[in-house]
Amino acid sequence: MENNISPNTYSEVIFILKYIEPEYTLKVPKDIIDTFKKECNKEYLRELSADKTDPLERDYSKDALAIIAYLNLKYWCETNEEKKYYRDMYLKNK
Repeated sequence: MENNISPNTYSEVIFILKYIEPEYTLKVPKDIIDTFKKECNKEYLRELSADKTDPLERDYSKDALAIIAYLNLKYWCETNEEKKYYRDMYLKNK
C-alpha cells in the first residue's frame, strides 16, 4: 500500500503530540510513534519547534489533524459514547 502522507505531516503530528498530556501519548503504540519519527521531515520539525507562535494558533495540515483525530478515536476515547460524539463532530468538520 502506498503512503501518500508527506514527511511534513508527520513532523506536524510529532509537534502536536509534544503538547498532549503524556497519559494520552503513552496510549499510542510505540511502533506508531516510531513511524512518525522515522518518516518526518526533521528540518521542518526543527522549524516548527523554533517558531515561537502559539501552538494553538497554528494552521496545521488537514492530514496532520486527521491523524490526530484518528489517534483520538483509536486510543484516547474511553467509551463508545465518547467515540460516537467525536466521530459525529469530525464528520461535521470536513
